[in-house]
Amino acid sequence: GERDLVQALVQNYGYRHVSVGDLLRGLVDGESKPNIDVKGHVQQGTLVPTAVLLNILQPAVMPETLGSILVDGFPRRLNQGIASEDQASSRSGKPDLVLFFDCNETVARERYLTRKLEGRLSDNERFQRRYDEFTRLNHAVLEYYGRPGVLVTSDGPTQLTGEGMPHDG
Repeated sequence: GERDLVQALVQNYGYRHVSVGDLLRGLVDGESKPNIDVKGHVQQGTLVPTAVLLNILQPAVMPETLGSILVDGFPRRLNQGIASEDQASSRSGKPDLVLFFDCNETVARERYLTRKLEGRLSDNERFQRRYDEFTRLNHAVLEYYGRPGVLVTSDGPTQLTGEGMPHDG
């Protein structure tokens, strides 16, 4: 699945992995107001507002010495990507690569329901709401980053396609 592909990229190409989901879940136990707001979104499976998300993500991706970073689970909406690029324009601007792990609804549902992540309620209704939102919002993200040499897709457990990426099968 996605985690296996991400780990292979980290090990084989030296990327630093930053998981937006892990960052958000790490805040769930906090008591400050932003953490309480994040906790509600994580528990309900809804998207965290862009400004809040960028404030959480920025410290993890901004240090100059990190080299190449693989940001997992971002952007979920086009406005998140554009706002992130605007915020980073003085440093790096647009990403060099955007990875898209394509997964059909049945497989996505099975993975979502079996993960049972701490702090998140996992049921069919929440999955369907999240999947419908993803389907509705993702087209604009893929279209925006769909420039040749930027968008890399995976539609299977080990194969990535796109310029500059290895092919396992």
